Amino acid sequence: MKKKIALLLCFVFIIQLQFVGCKKAPDADVSQLKDNEITNGLVENLDPGKKEDEKKEESTILTVNDLKNNYTTSETYEEPMYGLKKEEVISCPVQFTPPEGAELTEYANVYLDSNLTIPAGTEVSYDSNTQKINLTPPRKPVYQPVTKMFSIVKNEGWGYANTYYLAYFYDLKTGEKLEKPQITIFTIERELKSPFLKYEIKDGNIRYYWDEIPGAVEYVLSFVKKEETQFDFLSFKKVADLEYIDKDILEMGVHKLINFKYRLNDDNDLNLYYVTVMAIDKDGNASNASNMISIDSFRNQLPFRALSLTEEGVSSIADQINLLGNRRLVEMCDGSTVLYTVTYDIEHARITQLSDIVFNLEGEDRTLLALDSYIDGTDLKLISLVKNFDEATMESELKLLYEQTQASKGNAGVMNTPEFTLIEEDDTKESSVVSPTEDEIIVKNDNFPVFASSALTEYLARHMLLNEEIISLKDFKEASDIDLLWDSLYEAIYQNPLILGVSSFQYNRFSKTLMIEYEQDRAEQEKKQEEIKKEVIRVVNEIITPQMTDIEKEFAINQYLCDIAEYDTAALDNAMENNFIPDSSFRDSFTPYGVLINKRGVCASYAAAFKLLAEQAGLNCLVITGNLNGNLPHAWNRVLVDNEWKTVDSTNNDNEELFNALLNLPDSVAAKVLVEDDRYISNQKYGDFTSVKEDAEYYRVSNQYFSKSTIADSLAKELLATGTVTLRTDYDLSDEEFNDIVLSVIETAKLENKLDKLYGGYWLGVIYLSINN
Repeated sequence: MKKKIALLLCFVFIIQLQFVGCKKAPDADVSQLKDNEITNGLVENLDPGKKEDEKKEESTILTVNDLKNNYTTSETYEEPMYGLKKEEVISCPVQFTPPEGAELTEYANVYLDSNLTIPAGTEVSYDSNTQKINLTPPRKPVYQPVTKMFSIVKNEGWGYANTYYLAYFYDLKTGEKLEKPQITIFTIERELKSPFLKYEIKDGNIRYYWDEIPGAVEYVLSFVKKEETQFDFLSFKKVADLEYIDKDILEMGVHKLINFKYRLNDDNDLNLYYVTVMAIDKDGNASNASNMISIDSFRNQLPFRALSLTEEGVSSIADQINLLGNRRLVEMCDGSTVLYTVTYDIEHARITQLSDIVFNLEGEDRTLLALDSYIDGTDLKLISLVKNFDEATMESELKLLYEQTQASKGNAGVMNTPEFTLIEEDDTKESSVVSPTEDEIIVKNDNFPVFASSALTEYLARHMLLNEEIISLKDFKEASDIDLLWDSLYEAIYQNPLILGVSSFQYNRFSKTLMIEYEQDRAEQEKKQEEIKKEVIRVVNEIITPQMTDIEKEFAINQYLCDIAEYDTAALDNAMENNFIPDSSFRDSFTPYGVLINKRGVCASYAAAFKLLAEQAGLNCLVITGNLNGNLPHAWNRVLVDNEWKTVDSTNNDNEELFNALLNLPDSVAAKVLVEDDRYISNQKYGDFTSVKEDAEYYRVSNQYFSKSTIADSLAKELLATGTVTLRTDYDLSDEEFNDIVLSVIETAKLENKLDKLYGGYWLGVIYLSINN
């Protein structure tokens, strides 16, 4: 349902469409999957008049082996080994004799990362008497904190890594080289358990947090660089709290931090830097390090500096107060630039002289109006200048400026990521209840395939679709890799929208049991799933025809959602008031049930509904998450059209004035407002999914794009004919260029006597003008 922005301006005020944020979700990509791993295919044309028994779903049983055969993997996993002694030697019986002089690390080796790129420094030898390959802890551990970090640190055994990867590259029986390495995960026993490190980004800063470790009296947050043969602990900070935001450190080794704004001189090395945390007991003994968080995974979401015209922070100069823009370019820590909304401090607006600002405006009046403008969601501040103003009307004009910029911001985002807890105690009490059949999965034959990039993800998704609260992962040894399990869980829930709400996960490494808490019971989820499925099939049969091209299908689905749905502001407000956990009466607005059945929802609901409709229409589609306007958590979609993954944001295309502004933009433009989250495995595992062409962009396809030099005539003609016009020009349209185009429209359409009735705005080159009669 179209949303209209009511703006009453005496001339033309630069506005932005109302944006809405919502809960987080991970990305996925299917570009390198087997054919049967891609969820596509046009739904069969179901006749609503069919008898109920003819439409009744049937279920089949899929074994774990059947499921695994549908996916390719780059390695195989063996049973993990938890709690090895610090100096323990790993012995591998072999039934062959390695060639004399052979490099034994090519047969077996231990690594510190799942990609097997950093050897742990293991000494590998072959004992001909026992016919064993022995892997001995390194003389100097590769993963060893700097000595001054702790009261007691010993260069002992394997070191302090959270997880080790023992890889065999040859068959231990035949001596033949394996097609895929065989991996066994193992951990080292310590006095304290390892923390599990998590993070969130809020107000332009990154917040690290972790659960309390029994026996710990403090924690050490460390900055680590991954070298070719080791991890270097460059710096650290001792903290007593369970969460930490660093606002004091200015220099950590070669790493400059300002409120945790991550930026290095050599950007090419940023993928080598990580943050980890360790627990310390009263005697100074350390736990193993936590999981490591890559700095490169979140730098595109952290603001570094606001771009300004001068060193003094002047960001804009306007002829009049009502021509001040409400967005500013901010350079992020990865070097990209994003458009942020701003808030003007009108209470402290001041009349000043040019010399006070130290800005060279040759030939201009030296008296200026200066306003501080704060970049929303950050601690950044700029100065905006106005050259022409009337002190008699200045107060009312500033109040109008503030009101209009506030109205353009939209709502704050909601991050509703289910909490993940790792249990590292050999306590199997909770495993008394297990999945119905551990090696079998119930599959509904309902034309709604599960989206997954791995057998583990599909296994998890299928159980969660049935609201299974206890899931055994004994058949998935790769689940011992906690980072991989974490990513698989979030891929499952966010890329399969019929999983209608998960509150939390708990995983016991020893019992290999996953416990899940849902937002609703099985009966309620099944009821809503059936309603959603019927509605998706009905809508696809109504708006999609076999003759349609992929882009026509995409446009039809986007238009349908814009026509029938409205944004649920009350649901978002409720979630924000309740620590981002909405009341049960609003939960549907965060799932596809909201938009498809109730006809209202937040952006997670729009994105989930779009994905379900697109897949049933035969399109490959992903839910993408990240930030809108630099600081609002948000969800949208990517659709595979003409061999490119096009960006479509139905939530914000649903706008009466600046409609479809985010429909098939090239990535370079979309990235100015939609910053993708890169914390999940799907982005890294399958390569890039990108869009660079402009020919599928909505305004170009519909012949409503004009160059900056020609658009004024088309705007004037349509404005005179209908009183309202929306067209697009180049994406990089500036405030000054927009002002010049509007002046040209006024002159061409002879609207000098209607200036008090003219209003409008622009965003990413989309221009909206209207005469309010």
